Amino acid sequence: MEEKTGLFVDSFPILHSGYELCIKYALQQVDRLIVIVYDNNETKVPLTIRANWIKELYPSVEVFESWSTMEGKDLTATGFQKKIIDKALNGSQLNKFYSTQPNMGHLTNTLECRNEIISSIAEKMRKKTMDIQANNYKNISRMSPNVYKDLITRVAFVGAQSTGKSTITEAIAKKYNTEYMFEYGRYHWDIYEQDRIETLEQILEITQRHLQMEDERVIKANKYLFSDTCPFVTLRYAYDWHGKANPEILKLAQEAQSRYDIIFLCGDDIPYADTPERDGIEQRDSFQRQIKYELVSRKIPYIELNGSLEKRIEKVDTILNHYEKYSSLSQTIKKIEQEKVKKEKLDIER
Repeated sequence: MEEKTGLFVDSFPILHSGYELCIKYALQQVDRLIVIVYDNNETKVPLTIRANWIKELYPSVEVFESWSTMEGKDLTATGFQKKIIDKALNGSQLNKFYSTQPNMGHLTNTLECRNEIISSIAEKMRKKTMDIQANNYKNISRMSPNVYKDLITRVAFVGAQSTGKSTITEAIAKKYNTEYMFEYGRYHWDIYEQDRIETLEQILEITQRHLQMEDERVIKANKYLFSDTCPFVTLRYAYDWHGKANPEILKLAQEAQSRYDIIFLCGDDIPYADTPERDGIEQRDSFQRQIKYELVSRKIPYIELNGSLEKRIEKVDTILNHYEKYSSLSQTIKKIEQEKVKKEKLDIER
């Protein structure tokens, strides 16, 4: 019996349950399903991430990326579009074609294959996508955790001991009605402390458990997940106490460089609160310099928070109100500065 091949061409702006039903429908009709995920302005989620959603959820599907749109208004596909399709099909005879996107007549004409997804279903897909983009948390049940976690903005608060990380993490999470990750290392120290120093193995365990608990919380978060501390801060404890770090900790610290969308460095300009697990204000000064070194040497953008809790929250609010997931943090800051200049100019004119 001849193998049936299907081709699904779509941008998959958000891989919600509607798109998943369409993919499952296609899988029932063909023996081999090829998906071309293409780039467009419909979403800010990068193409590679959207392609990975399908790879993770449907391992049997062959996924190809097109960094040029596959949409068109002409009667036939462009030469570039034909090249992408030919590469994906690799000589196979096409039996079924699928897409939820408009303006696909040029592909069906070229492929001589009708679109198996009728226009009314396609319209429902687009409406559901717009609903989710407007409020992803309200639609959390419509998405796989693999997808939902990639829509959450991860925010980390870093800094030395007694710089207000825990306070602002809890306060801002409460304000935004979302999940937060407490500093697991501090909890671990309270439970398992021995001679006031954690072993390298314990520091690795702390780092791994902190990340695991973050991942458990991110799939329940409402737009943001706020984290108190992150792996390249925990790494400094290894160096501070032992003068070295396990390769596994170094690897986790390296991976954490791209884990967070925004990093706030809590300043040491607030009164020092001495507690049993801390080693004094001089240690705070030393550790703050170490954390700045980690951020600068790793070329990680960060925003400093100083002053009272109210001033810090106000600054975080300003950043979050202007920031979009997968947008440039530098552009966000530039936009804020431009608005500030414009406001000052208007105030002077008044």
